[in-house]
Amino acid sequence: MSRSAIIVLVCLFAAGSVQAQSLMRTYRFIYSAAGYYGYSTNNSDVTLGAGATAGSKVDREVLRFTTRDGYFVIPHLAVGGELFWDQASTRSVPDPNPLNYRNSVEERRLFVGPWVRWYTPASLRWYAAAELSLGYWYARSSAEESSAAFVLPRTLTIERGFGGNAGIAVGHMVTRNIGLDLTARYSMGWLQGEQMVAGSPDYDTETDFAEFSLLFGIQMLF
Repeated sequence: MSRSAIIVLVCLFAAGSVQAQSLMRTYRFIYSAAGYYGYSTNNSDVTLGAGATAGSKVDREVLRFTTRDGYFVIPHLAVGGELFWDQASTRSVPDPNPLNYRNSVEERRLFVGPWVRWYTPASLRWYAAAELSLGYWYARSSAEESSAAFVLPRTLTIERGFGGNAGIAVGHMVTRNIGLDLTARYSMGWLQGEQMVAGSPDYDTETDFAEFSLLFGIQMLF
């Protein structure tokens, strides 16, 4: 590529960047909604010998939703709050299963806290962003086991604590005020609570978790 062609490309990119920077300065508020849905099935078999096998089937469903809303305190920095909801369901059964044994776990988590995001425009349509939120986690899980021969009391665990979410995102403005956004984020929390089973004493619990997830959503900027 000739030197003149390189100079032209650099000038075009710089001009687009300047225009994008100017566009970002027009926004004052951001409203967003994003989510994730996942479903998985795991079938496993173990050979016991003499032609005998034993296995299990585990089904897991995950749903996440978040809304991140804020105000641009300076042209590229939005400050506001985040509300995040996460739920997961796990069902497992053995194979063979002559006694109709079932194990189910329902998990719910809620996060709320202040949120900040820094936008870096790449062009009039594309942008990158980095974000951080810190706040309060609430988690609730319920586990049940049953078969044709028995039904165990439900195990309920409730925990609360502190944590946060850190992420990087890339987005595309489909119109002047509406953008599609893909965020890769790392979530963590440090929780304490109680585990409760009917007819038994309560137990203190501690849970530290860390996970990676992807969120796809829509952003509205005004």
